[in-house]
Amino acid sequence: MTLDAELQEKRIAAFRAFGRDVIAGAYPEAKHQVDMDDAAYDRFLTLSQSL
Repeated sequence: MTLDAELQEKRIAAFRAFGRDVIAGAYPEAKHQVDMDDAAYDRFLTLSQSL
């Protein structure tokens, strides 16, 4: 098996595992969330509109 084929199999397996975790409700968990106060979020939105 070529390296490209091996990597493709691993990518497919990873995406399938991700999909199963999402469907099962195992992802996202609270530990995966990044909290941000409202002022920082508003600033982010303002800055992102200028890109």
